[in-house]
Amino acid sequence: MTTVDFILGGRPYKLSRANIYQAAQELFPGTIVKYYVILRDSGNNERRFPIKQIVRHALQSEFKERFVEENFTAHRARDILRRLGFEVRES
Repeated sequence: MTTVDFILGGRPYKLSRANIYQAAQELFPGTIVKYYVILRDSGNNERRFPIKQIVRHALQSEFKERFVEENFTAHRARDILRRLGFEVRES
């Protein structure tokens, strides 16, 4: 399983590809401003998610009491997704 360790706002976090896919199953895609990632839903349909939305939801799901938005930017979300092996696209 591909995982990535990182620090946001001085706090350590760890996410996996499975965390991102799980978040995609629980969300309706928001408005894409610049960057997005394409993920498939349970019906194998492609959906485009804003990168901050999908990473934020994965973090909130895994770290309910610890996650804070401090220092959480689109660039950090992009780097996390790329390190997990996802292709981040630009609109």
